[in-house]
Amino acid sequence: MAQRSPRVLAWTPTFVPRRALAWLTVVLAAGGSAALGQGTGVGEACSLSGQQSFSAGDEQTMRQRIDAGVEGLSSSTPADASRAREQLMEPLLCPGVTVAFRLKYGDLLEPALSPLASGRDDRVAVNALFVLAHLKTSNAAGPLTRGLASERAPVRFGAAAGIRALLGLIAADDAGFADAAVDRLLDDTGAALAKEADPIVAEGLVLALGDGPKAGMALRARAMRRLTSGLTARLVALRATPPATQAEWSSTLLRAFDLARQSLFEQAASGADREFARSAALMSGQLFAYARDVLARSGEADANLGATVAAAEGLSVIAHSTLTGQQLAEGNLRGAFEAGADRFRSAVEPWIGAQGALLKQPYGAAAGDFAPRP
Repeated sequence: MAQRSPRVLAWTPTFVPRRALAWLTVVLAAGGSAALGQGTGVGEACSLSGQQSFSAGDEQTMRQRIDAGVEGLSSSTPADASRAREQLMEPLLCPGVTVAFRLKYGDLLEPALSPLASGRDDRVAVNALFVLAHLKTSNAAGPLTRGLASERAPVRFGAAAGIRALLGLIAADDAGFADAAVDRLLDDTGAALAKEADPIVAEGLVLALGDGPKAGMALRARAMRRLTSGLTARLVALRATPPATQAEWSSTLLRAFDLARQSLFEQAASGADREFARSAALMSGQLFAYARDVLARSGEADANLGATVAAAEGLSVIAHSTLTGQQLAEGNLRGAFEAGADRFRSAVEPWIGAQGALLKQPYGAAAGDFAPRP
């Protein structure tokens, strides 16, 4: 499959205002180690980050950095705002940063940035959310999940990008972030995916759950369960109210199913999470039903949707083997999809028809779950 370029650079006013392009490129695609969370800060920025306790003078030093950074984030010049963002993040990217420092710095930083994260300026809000994500403490979770509930798509996308960064940090080293707080963050992200109407923001949420925690297998399995359950609910909603943005949704769905298939395949060698496998198969069933309904309405085989059908079939076969021990051969559902509505409807019957595998144990879908929608 041809490599896809970052879709953030191809947003159009249909989904996100064109003015979002410039600042979102700066915030999420800018070069520089700090933006990627791989900084190697030295000197003054790291002078406190390895400590376990802090004097009043140390706290004042942190406040001065925060005050200057907060002022810079509000600059109307993107380059100045980018420098301010990196200034605020730099101590968190130092070698050997302690949990004690993250907590102290977070206690000072979160009250200063939360008003910006919920403010009216999208660029400032996204910058603030991205900085908070790098705290890697529970101070970050509240503003990020509130960002997911914003009425503005750029802010929701920024919150998703922040969660992706945060989950990556937790996967690499979970010190300082309680399991219960991680689960709440995963639950909130999955719930946001289930109701997200913008396909670009939905892809941000997919990447947060499916790509953010890739360094930690156990955390990734937990995240993938939320991805599959959230996207299953979104597919049900898309089938009930067919989107005008079908082509964009096809691209988002392809990203999600590629990530799910890769994750389940990687887990299979060491014993895949059975709940994830079952949820992945049911998500695939909804995708088959969605593709069938789209094809019946339009009569056109969308290339990305066809590729997603192939990914969903592969995912279903791996999940079925994981859950039942039965090795099923792939039946070229993509070829059937490309052959037309009648052929595809017959081809998916063994999975989602009245006697289909997904209506039986260990899946237990209800008879009407995959019924055709107008």
